[in-house]
Amino acid sequence: MTKQAVVIAVEGLGTQLLSPYGNSWSGTKALSSIASRGLVASNYWHNDFSKEMFYRRILSSSRRSPAQQPEDESHVSLLKYTPSLQTHWLTDIVMDSSASPKRIPWHQSLPKLNRGDEILDSSIGQIFEHVLQWFSSASSESDQLLWLHSGGLQHRWDAPNELRHSYCQEDDPEPPEGDEPPEFSVDEDTDPDLITGWTQAAAAQIFLLDQCLSAVDIAISERGWEETCLLMIIGMGGYSFGEHGYVGFQTKSLWSETVQSPCIIRPGNKLPVTLYRPEMYQNEDLSHVLKDWFANSTTVSNGLLSFSGPQAASKWKPEHQIAICENEQELLVATPHWEFRRMTPDSAWEIFIKPDDRWDVNDIASRVPEISEVWMRYWQEIEPLWRSSDRSTLPALPKELIERSY
Repeated sequence: MTKQAVVIAVEGLGTQLLSPYGNSWSGTKALSSIASRGLVASNYWHNDFSKEMFYRRILSSSRRSPAQQPEDESHVSLLKYTPSLQTHWLTDIVMDSSASPKRIPWHQSLPKLNRGDEILDSSIGQIFEHVLQWFSSASSESDQLLWLHSGGLQHRWDAPNELRHSYCQEDDPEPPEGDEPPEFSVDEDTDPDLITGWTQAAAAQIFLLDQCLSAVDIAISERGWEETCLLMIIGMGGYSFGEHGYVGFQTKSLWSETVQSPCIIRPGNKLPVTLYRPEMYQNEDLSHVLKDWFANSTTVSNGLLSFSGPQAASKWKPEHQIAICENEQELLVATPHWEFRRMTPDSAWEIFIKPDDRWDVNDIASRVPEISEVWMRYWQEIEPLWRSSDRSTLPALPKELIERSY
């Protein structure tokens, strides 16, 4: 039996506006429907902000860090692993050699001005015309992979103003009407209503995306691929809405709202209900998902396609007890109950308790000296391993960092 995989990666798609991740007002019905019989990775963290490194990890034939791989090794393993796999790579942004491995044959279709009132006329919607055309023409005689990389919230925010207004409460001011994605710093003089208005505008954009995902879901059904098609939806970094003094996507720092992204995977009709996976997953794990799917495997080493019930964090594999994110000199390390962050190698570690402090608001390092001490000892042990190898070589977390005592 042939198989298919449809991967939709969207820039600026954070967890704040998605109902499978707890949002109760923006209303993403298609995403909720897809998640209702899929895997929801509650702790999916990007390794960094580089699109090039992201795709090198996805296509790599090695478990080593992309920085440790020869340039020509890191683009071909997915094709080698499934020789009959036919791939189609779509994007609505400019993918130059500095932003994507050179061997990915991207078909680029940049959005035009909004052509009307239909969802597929919007900047987000236009690329989905090509997606639906692919469904009508893709062969059922060989394995198929469609990968869409959309600029998402980087494009014009051209959802109808009425849709923006639909997210306003009775006493809310009018939301902003511009279509340029907002980028501005937030300080004590910034009107909170301005941030609220742009959040409502973003919700309108996500509504359009959600409707496009509904069309994809229908197309899978119409092709009769409900059993054989894996659908994966991932965020390529979140859009900040003032959580740490900034609204926008272009200026990035390592905070939960920017590097912890949605990842929803529906492996055909294999799950009767939503399975939330709390383990720590990162970019390279998606590569294993695709390889294992086309290899007809459902019990795999990385665990994302393993349909077992939830386990205590102490029983997770060490590589899924920790996620390490890097941006220039910044580091953010997420564990089941703690998040550790530092600005430079000489800075003190900030410590945030998870998941209580979802947006990293309260640094409690001075109040948990015992956790700080255990963490610093563990980091000294794993730092050389992490930089020279991969997460699978890391030792298990100390019990103080796994067991919830606060």
